[in-house]
This record gives sequence, C-alpha cells and structure tokens, in this order.
Amino acid sequence: EETVRVISEDKDEPEWMLERRLRALEQFQEMPMPTDWPGQPDLSEVDVDEIVPYIRPDVDVRAGVDDWTVLP
Repeated sequence: EETVRVISEDKDEPEWMLERRLRALEQFQEMPMPTDWPGQPDLSEVDVDEIVPYIRPDVDVRAGVDDWTVLP
C-alpha cells in the first residue's frame, strides 16, 4: 500500500485515482495465485512482494524530456 501511495504522489495524481489504485491492490491481494493454467509455468512459489513494478526515474519527466536516453 505504501508503494502505491508513493507512486501516486510522485505522479501528482488526484485523490480519486489513488483510491482506485488502492481498491485494485486490495482486490489483487485477495485473489489466489493461479495454479491450473495448462502449459504455463508453476507460479505457486512466486513472491509478488519481491517484484518491482515501478522504477522511479532519475529525472522529472513532467518538466519535459528531450532525450530518450535519460529515461529508465
């Protein structure tokens, strides 16, 4: 939840967007990890808390970016 709040603040999102993201996170956390996908890898050992879904850029992209190489 803290990560969602930080990302939302970094993106200067409105409160309604933060609330929507927090609801989506809650729903995601309540869902069981799929185990019966034929032909797919076994995901039962995946720790989703260890996945980094967002990397904060070192530049303020809201100020404008002229060079793609500065983006993560």
